Amino acid sequence: MRFDTALPQVNSSFTNAVGVRPLDQKVVDALKTLNFKDKVAVENLHRDIANTTIIEKICDVLFHKGELKKCREDYTTLLFLQEAEKREQPIDHIPGSREEALETMATCMAPAAQERLLAAVEDHKISNEFTQFFGRHDQYYLAAKVLLVQEAALLNPDEPMGPGQMSHSHWKFQKAGDYFASAGWQYSNKANNPSLAIASYQQAQNCYRNQGWLSQIAQNKHAVGCVLGKSGYNSQAADAFKDAAKAYLDTAAEYKEHGEKEEFSVRTYTEQAAIMYKLGAEFLEKDYKHEEAGDYYRDCAELYKAIGKWPWRTEEYYQKAAACYDTGHAPEKHLMAVEQARAVRQPSG
Repeated sequence: MRFDTALPQVNSSFTNAVGVRPLDQKVVDALKTLNFKDKVAVENLHRDIANTTIIEKICDVLFHKGELKKCREDYTTLLFLQEAEKREQPIDHIPGSREEALETMATCMAPAAQERLLAAVEDHKISNEFTQFFGRHDQYYLAAKVLLVQEAALLNPDEPMGPGQMSHSHWKFQKAGDYFASAGWQYSNKANNPSLAIASYQQAQNCYRNQGWLSQIAQNKHAVGCVLGKSGYNSQAADAFKDAAKAYLDTAAEYKEHGEKEEFSVRTYTEQAAIMYKLGAEFLEKDYKHEEAGDYYRDCAELYKAIGKWPWRTEEYYQKAAACYDTGHAPEKHLMAVEQARAVRQPSG
């Protein structure tokens, strides 16, 4: 079901007050040629840019509470991060931290600035002080944080947005979850920041959990597993995939309550759970945890057996389980998996 997600019109007086003014060309050139490996140079230029007139003016209008000096510094930190990542430069010497900067932005942002940020994230054609100075991943993360700040300030959170529509609170949680998920993908695939990618996916889960949206919780657990696996944390990735499998099974169970009309959805989410166990097993094998990998393959086979549609897959994963048990010196489990594979291939009766 789709709902109206139109954002309010941005205050024109605010637009005129800030606009999208470029940094001084000398500053731009200094930033574009900055050696991010030079700690002193990075710190000096960060201080200089934080005190430029345009940054001071932007922050003076954007942020309505908190210490403006810190807002300028955090705003500049995000600007430096964008430039460093664009040039594939190290970020170790950039003053401040991304997490702290984003928290400051979200907490202190004025209502009109919130509108400008959300409008820019929703419509990629919009260019303003957020799109010019922040990376796309930070825009998504910040937008999600802002929506949660707005939700917490709602006077009537359960009031519907319109006849037959979701409540304002529901919309903000759902949209925040979507933006956190988008931030997670961007941090993992564009910014090479696995820790913040995982944090984003976990916050997306929290938003969807608030709304009882089980399939989205499962998808974001799946995404965490992918980030961990990509980062070489094989056993942790397997744990995440197992969590995702359980969440997909919870989703399937929810659809099952609706009877035969949801049979396709039940099968789809059950198969997704099977795939999660398969992925988990593959990562456990990389860490030489063969018996545990066998357990994952066996669970995968059991789910395909429950679906009852692809017997060759059921047999295949019982066989993989048997091979892992054999390598992992678990003879009883090995014998059982061999018998289960044979039973699929040669059913009795």
